[in-house]
Amino acid sequence: GPEAYWQARPLFGGAGSRPHNLAAAPGASPTATAAEQLAREAMLEAASVEAFRILTQELVHHGAPPTLIAWAKRAARDEARHARCVAELARHFGSAPAAPVYRPRGEPRDLATLARENAREGCVGETLAALDLLHRAEHAEDDEVRRLSRDIARDEASHAALAWAVHAWLRTRLTAGEMATIDAAIRRELLAAKPASQHQLLGDPPAARRRQLQALLVAELACAA
Repeated sequence: GPEAYWQARPLFGGAGSRPHNLAAAPGASPTATAAEQLAREAMLEAASVEAFRILTQELVHHGAPPTLIAWAKRAARDEARHARCVAELARHFGSAPAAPVYRPRGEPRDLATLARENAREGCVGETLAALDLLHRAEHAEDDEVRRLSRDIARDEASHAALAWAVHAWLRTRLTAGEMATIDAAIRRELLAAKPASQHQLLGDPPAARRRQLQALLVAELACAA
């Protein structure tokens, strides 16, 4: 059921959207080096390409507005570029990223399933990824990490905006009760999501600052409701 979906997914892991057919996502480790964390993020950026391709397929299937479909296609191209750049940075630091492995996509899923995944991976995942990258852009010790974080943060903010736009469109297609359940889950996830990395070299926000940012996001959502 809907609640089982949210409970079964691991907490946000730092690189935006993950596709539902990703065979295995590398877990975040508090002992990972900065190079290992960058390699993990490069793999997840590559997996995000598949996530946006699936989103495009399902938006077409369900008759979404052409602007959303074009936006999702553009996001897939963004993620392909991110994957290349982050992989190059990871190799520079001494760690080679693995390629993502996928299960078959299957047929396009129903709207309720799409709405839950878009909320979890887009409204939560992409929004927090953009915030973390903006913090890195200001606080990373490495110049190239700061520069790349600035570039990618702009795209991740656009991907988060796409997720919220899809969320708004889904309000016109699902019941008020279904959307209320998803809205409540988004607020819970934004408060509970754990950062994948806290490397000073990478400029990750300290835990207390991350919790403060998450609480501010939830407060903003409450004001907008």
